[in-house]
Amino acid sequence: MTGLAIILYLNQTPFEPRERDYAYAGSFYAFAIWVGMGVAGISLFLRKYLKNTTAAASIATVAALFVPIQMASQNWDDHDRSGRTLARDTGMNYLSCVGENAILFTNGDNDTYPLWYVQETEGFRTDVRVTNLSFLQTEWYIDQLVRPAYESKPLPIKWTRPLYSGEAGSAAFIISRQEIENVLRQNKIPPVSFGTYYDVNAFKDTLSLKQTMESLRTGNFKPVNPFNTGNTQIIPGNVLALDVDTTLVDWKSIAAKPAARMYINLGDKSALYRQELMILEMLGNINDDNWQRPIHFATTITPSLYMNLQDSNFSLNGLTYQVVPGTPLYKGGVNIEKAYDNMVNKFRWGGLEENQDIYLDETSRRMLSTFRLYFTQLVGALIDAGENDKALSALDKVTTMIPPLPCTTAQTGCCSPEHTTVWVKRIRLRPSSLKLAIGLMGTWTGFHD
Repeated sequence: MTGLAIILYLNQTPFEPRERDYAYAGSFYAFAIWVGMGVAGISLFLRKYLKNTTAAASIATVAALFVPIQMASQNWDDHDRSGRTLARDTGMNYLSCVGENAILFTNGDNDTYPLWYVQETEGFRTDVRVTNLSFLQTEWYIDQLVRPAYESKPLPIKWTRPLYSGEAGSAAFIISRQEIENVLRQNKIPPVSFGTYYDVNAFKDTLSLKQTMESLRTGNFKPVNPFNTGNTQIIPGNVLALDVDTTLVDWKSIAAKPAARMYINLGDKSALYRQELMILEMLGNINDDNWQRPIHFATTITPSLYMNLQDSNFSLNGLTYQVVPGTPLYKGGVNIEKAYDNMVNKFRWGGLEENQDIYLDETSRRMLSTFRLYFTQLVGALIDAGENDKALSALDKVTTMIPPLPCTTAQTGCCSPEHTTVWVKRIRLRPSSLKLAIGLMGTWTGFHD
């Protein structure tokens, strides 16, 4: 029941974030009981030939000990975590990529718990408020976020608890003017009569985010419409706009071109849920404070939670995207000054800087591949900005810190780590060759086992 039966009952999907062996703890216990009975059986067998009970039990015990000794000898090297600090260092790397008193949105285990560990245990960057979007769906978590914690200020949420904890704050339908009018046309309603079916003053092509959030905070924003929406509040449009005071925003710091308006296109979303409503609430209030408090999304967050900001208002600072009210200055939305400083000067490498032969399991290799991916974006942006020396420096850093497996000449040319380092230094002022180096860097996906 604890083995085959539970496998059939759970029916786990083939691709899980991590091994789910804890689901079979019961079968491990049962197996251990049988192992113990087996040792007793060996002892009973030996007593047929040895009159001394103690001697028979001792021989059985020593013989059985060879099994775990053999297992340890064969498996120690790929279970040895000594010298590896990648979980802690990854948390520090995320936190190093944001500004003072920043808000950092995360979503999963691996981009949240290491950050909380280094804040709670090591006191690192306690000014940053790490906000898990999975938890942001719950009232008790918002209760915590609206209070100060260590050196971080409360999150800019103006909703009162009765509203964000009740039905009014759980969700809001998104209904656009076009959606309503399409339905009315399908039902043969003449355009001249549209105004009798919905509030033409409320439903607009573009809405003010500030005014929309003020209406939602009343807990009873339900403009007249032809749909049965019950008690759920309504956002009467799918494009929200923020008016930006361009004279008070530090555009140089966020590496963006000034823009008087910032648009949030909700696209095909039919509803926003509590965590998305709170994201919009924070964006609106941060805009009121002229973007003095940085707000970031971890790069590992599911894009569906980006509020469609990734194509126009994201600035890559390393392992985080900073939300900026204008258009990013550089290719791919990379803030080359901050990203270079964060990644080349501040990143920690999980012990690889001390010992390149430490064991890296699958999760560690995957995280290091993420580092390499964003180094590739940084180097590409530096090249396009004409910062070739910095591009080479970043390329040298990542290829030195993250050890690739040797590859054959047939695969990518002479791309062993030593050869590539020499080769890169010979092309210091040749951007086309640098781009080839980036391509080679992208082929290195293996690590020492």
